[in-house]
Amino acid sequence: MLKEVTVKLALLVIFFLILTAGVAVSRQVSEEKVKVAIFDLQEVFGRYQKTKDFQAEFERYCQQVSAQLEEKRKEVEKLKEELIRQEMMLTRSERERKKEELRNKEEELGKLAQSIQREIEEKRQSYTKQIIEDILSMCLLLKEEKGYDLILDKSSLPDLTEEILLKLNEKYKGEK
Repeated sequence: MLKEVTVKLALLVIFFLILTAGVAVSRQVSEEKVKVAIFDLQEVFGRYQKTKDFQAEFERYCQQVSAQLEEKRKEVEKLKEELIRQEMMLTRSERERKKEELRNKEEELGKLAQSIQREIEEKRQSYTKQIIEDILSMCLLLKEEKGYDLILDKSSLPDLTEEILLKLNEKYKGEK
């Protein structure tokens, strides 16, 4: 999931960089060479210390909420066991009240699990967004400092290696 978000954000970064440089590039193409640089978004993302720190914080958070969820699950299990043990000794109304209490706790547990899942996803997206914004800011800074017309993520560039080799080998075979 993190890779999907990263790829989408990378494409957004690339689009933005191309858009900001588009006018300048169209003028410069006829006058001079275009200065282009590439970078590996996945590598920058993975090796950025902030990513590592966020990942550690995220894991601690996940452990904390997992413990919370496990505590609620144990409560529900305890109620189930209690109901099973006491079922024969309870009056019909007491048994129904206990069953209702159990259903409520199970529902509460389900809602808590959904809420935690949403929070985890929101936190993951927030972390990813912050890191991508940092990377984009640095790309724009380097673009200005180094005078690049375009800075692209290398995954956004088509790799023609195989196609070139195939065509060269076909052409060479025809020349023999």
